[in-house]
Amino acid sequence: MSNGTVGISFEDTQRLLQQLQRFQETIGGDWKSVLSQWQNLQGCWQDRQYDRFEPFFDQLCCTYDQCEQQCEEYTQFLEERIRASEDAASTLNM
Repeated sequence: MSNGTVGISFEDTQRLLQQLQRFQETIGGDWKSVLSQWQNLQGCWQDRQYDRFEPFFDQLCCTYDQCEQQCEEYTQFLEERIRASEDAASTLNM
């Protein structure tokens, strides 16, 4: 916050929310491509290295799912804070 006030900066919060939403869109699209490639590879990969790699990839999927869920929770939190700020500003302007 720039002017020494206590609270949340409406503009900074909106910018963070927008960046977080863009991040979710970008990584979500990239992740779909990774999953597609993994499915293609599963059909033809038939050696012992596959058995070593599959648990690693399964863990990566779990980690991605957790991160995606947390990102969604952060996004919802920021949206709620923005609505609360807008409501407070609206009430003050009445």
